[in-house]
Amino acid sequence: MTTRQSLLVFVRRWYLVLSGIVLTALLSWAASLLVPPSYDAQGSMVLMPPSANVGEDGNPYLQLGGMSEALDVLVRQSNAPAVRDQVLDEYPSATYTIEPDRSTSGSIVVVQATAENDAESLELLDRAMETLPAVLTRMQDDLEVTPEQRIDIMPLVVDAEGTLNVKQTLQIVAVAVAIGLAGTLMFTALADGLLLSRQRRLKPAAEENLHQKASVPGPASDVHVRGAGRRAGERKDSQGKRTARTGGERPAAGEKPQESVTGEDLRTR
Repeated sequence: MTTRQSLLVFVRRWYLVLSGIVLTALLSWAASLLVPPSYDAQGSMVLMPPSANVGEDGNPYLQLGGMSEALDVLVRQSNAPAVRDQVLDEYPSATYTIEPDRSTSGSIVVVQATAENDAESLELLDRAMETLPAVLTRMQDDLEVTPEQRIDIMPLVVDAEGTLNVKQTLQIVAVAVAIGLAGTLMFTALADGLLLSRQRRLKPAAEENLHQKASVPGPASDVHVRGAGRRAGERKDSQGKRTARTGGERPAAGEKPQESVTGEDLRTR
């Protein structure tokens, strides 16, 4: 089907296209309610080296390397179901992630909280970041690490307000629009083909019925013919009666008309 033929189909079945557009709009609205926009809040924390390695006059920021193994263990234990369930128990519709920042050489962990509103995302971010020092302390307590050999963790950057995230909403709405429009176009083309096929099947039958009705005389024609024949017969009967009353035919020109002979004349003769 060419572009011109497709346009003709859509113009011919405009009511189907309009109905499909309305249904597509309703589908998109339902999709936006199913996946509403969210708010993201992000924070990062950095592992600090033990004080025994830094010394009294040392700079800890110069010794941030060499703790990637400890960072991986910390991230894994912080993402344990037991820890996450305690945090998300108060925020059933929210979620958060804890991941190492591989874009830097330092031992930095990134925490991102996602919730339905700005305030909830910030609260969840604080709760998730609080789990990191607690988990790190438990890890070192289990190994009975001495205070001077303990790794510490401190906040690096924390968002003061959440960021509106409509990416997932736009994606689901775009999918709904694509499905709705594709379904509208396919249904319109299919319905147009079925309707045209039905019209082609019904057209010869309708023409044959009209031809039969035109070739067969109707009751009105029969009544007219019978009435005309009856009136013609009545005219003939009336003419015969008038002829009988006048006593026969009239004499031709130059002939003497016959005299009527009565019974009295016959007796005198």
